[in-house]
Amino acid sequence: MTVITIERLIPGSLVLFGGNRAAVITPDLADRFEPGDHLLVLPETGDFLHIPAAQMLLAGAAVDRAHAAFQAMSAVSDQAVDRFFDGFAALLEAQSVWDAVTEANLRDVERARSDGRSTTRLVASDRMRHDMIAGLRAWRDSDAGSAHGTTCGFRVIGAQHLRPRRAEWSTWRPAGPGAGRRSYCSLQLEIVFHDGGRIA
Repeated sequence: MTVITIERLIPGSLVLFGGNRAAVITPDLADRFEPGDHLLVLPETGDFLHIPAAQMLLAGAAVDRAHAAFQAMSAVSDQAVDRFFDGFAALLEAQSVWDAVTEANLRDVERARSDGRSTTRLVASDRMRHDMIAGLRAWRDSDAGSAHGTTCGFRVIGAQHLRPRRAEWSTWRPAGPGAGRRSYCSLQLEIVFHDGGRIA
């Protein structure tokens, strides 16, 4: 099998998906595609996801930083992690901090609405606040002898305007002082790409 790197798209070309269906490259998409860009096709619908090279670099760098941060966690004690969860929960409980969060969130929601995007998962509600506080304290109080450890999630942002598309999981067992209770940790990487407000 021969594998080549595509540096340009030809209008009218077919991209196979779903086993026996094909999506057609449009002239607009072909014009916007540049060397280094990536093109994905959603297997359910045949819609294209055009990922500019610059966004690929941003997302890749964010993933690398998140992976390195989780590896560094193997040297962190459970006591230090407990203090982090405690401090995070306390900040969320502080009304002045939450007022700043909701103010920033309101701007994000208004921006999303002006762009015609859904805000269903974007609004920072009081219920979300209480659930986050409860979750942080549940992680703090998790059983030190648990064989399953704690699942840790991070959203990796690849651009200012957000359109989540996929999640990838990587699991490993860290060694060192921080390995007891949180022996197993799953890192969720939700890669977010943006292309000038449009997804091809």
